[in-house]
Amino acid sequence: MSEHFLATYTRDGEHRGLKGSERCQVILHVDINTLRHNSKGTDCAHEHCHLDDKSWLTPDTARRLACDASLVTLLEDENGEVLNIGRRSRTVPAHIGRALKARDKTCRFPGCCESRYVDFHHIQHWADGGETSLDNLVTLCRYHHRQLHNGCYSISVNTNRRKARLAFLTPSGDQIESSVYPQFPSDSAESSAKALNRIAPGVDSGTAVTGWRGEACDYGMVIDALLWRGGGGNSTNTVCHST
Repeated sequence: MSEHFLATYTRDGEHRGLKGSERCQVILHVDINTLRHNSKGTDCAHEHCHLDDKSWLTPDTARRLACDASLVTLLEDENGEVLNIGRRSRTVPAHIGRALKARDKTCRFPGCCESRYVDFHHIQHWADGGETSLDNLVTLCRYHHRQLHNGCYSISVNTNRRKARLAFLTPSGDQIESSVYPQFPSDSAESSAKALNRIAPGVDSGTAVTGWRGEACDYGMVIDALLWRGGGGNSTNTVCHST
């Protein structure tokens, strides 16, 4: 297993044989009506989507996987028999993907700076007629992409040029503002250290270093300390230390 990992993966964790969203290829059978009806909140009881092993998927999961994936068109009859199969195509062409990476650089969710494990999301899904263009695409990390398709927030496009182009909204309609200090700064290590010193002076690389050296825990001492702290330092409780 380790030899296979070393043979097929690069230093940054990328697979040598596959690029982008093709690092993990999943054969997904989706009824196009499932994608269309789910976006409109209509009943999807008669549509279906499943993996190649017949494992069923929710329409939200199917829409998320279809945002940025390799697509193969299967023409099937009412019995599920394949009548024709088209050539494989990418939902987001390579040249648009490069432009997206240059524009967004990281996940666009406010405060998130994840840049490695990201997907390209169609703001208006292609199943609903959305274009595969820069104006209709945004970069999201895998976590925030799942959260979006699960309905935890939504993305709105602002037409007012004085405001940010994209607005991230909670289910109640409140805008999610960008945090003052990103959770994962994408700046250099030197500038990150300066920012940390400004926010929390005195915190350095040795602040959280533990004094534990692997010795067994003295539970009697731990309980004594807790009892002493709970009694304000005047506890008269006595705990026998086991040896």
